[in-house]
Amino acid sequence: MNTRLPGDTSLGSVSLTTTDLSGLESYYRDGLGMQLVEREPGYLALGVEGEAPILHLIEDPDARPAPRQSGGLYHFAVLLPDREALAGMQRRLIAKGIHLDGAADHLVNEALYLSDPQGNGIEIYTDRARDVWRSADGELKMATLPLDVEGLLSLAGLPLINIPAGTTLGHIHLYVTDLEAAVEFYEEVVGFDLIMRNGLSAAFLSSGGYHHHLGLNTWQGEGAPAPPQNSIGLREYTLIIKHADAWSEVRQRMTAAQVGDPERFSAIDPSGHTIVFVRR
Repeated sequence: MNTRLPGDTSLGSVSLTTTDLSGLESYYRDGLGMQLVEREPGYLALGVEGEAPILHLIEDPDARPAPRQSGGLYHFAVLLPDREALAGMQRRLIAKGIHLDGAADHLVNEALYLSDPQGNGIEIYTDRARDVWRSADGELKMATLPLDVEGLLSLAGLPLINIPAGTTLGHIHLYVTDLEAAVEFYEEVVGFDLIMRNGLSAAFLSSGGYHHHLGLNTWQGEGAPAPPQNSIGLREYTLIIKHADAWSEVRQRMTAAQVGDPERFSAIDPSGHTIVFVRR
């Protein structure tokens, strides 16, 4: 059995539990320029109109903030199609008075970091061309360097842009309880490739040689517990598998490891995060 995910595997969407649906709708639509894809009582789907949602917001008035030293979402990362779009987003955030937590040049990409009003971490980024990702010896080159904010902003046009067509969920980064157990799960059960480690506290995994679809870290502390089920924040995220054979292989590995719900085709990782597999 092939235990690796195909190269065209990608993330689909992220779902967040909130106690303030209207407040987050305003933040993501008016602030970040996401568009309404679907609405039901207590639920919103956001992203690019006419495309699959990137973000699902589910209201639960009884939800509570997760304990400070617990697992959960570090950030979800919105991947823009090009550098001009990132420049336009930077200009939009400035015009809307939205505070940035940080900005960085990671060599493989350029990124802006922020947090929504309920504390969910967000990265908005664009990738550099793949042919500059690796050094002469084939090693992936990643770093955290200052972003050329002024140079980027010089590319922005005058009209404030919404999230443009072709924007996707590029990766998701999670706080985990046990890094080794998390890496083993995502390698052996899900089928990601381990791309690199950052010391003893973080790891990055992907399919198809991407710099990372998934980040894992123990920066909340080794052994930090999973958030209670009724917590504000990450509810689940989806992984899109396009090939029937890969779909079948992941299901078999989940069944063998006894970590999934075969009916829904979902699994819970060792740190309590729910991943839902989608065929598209």
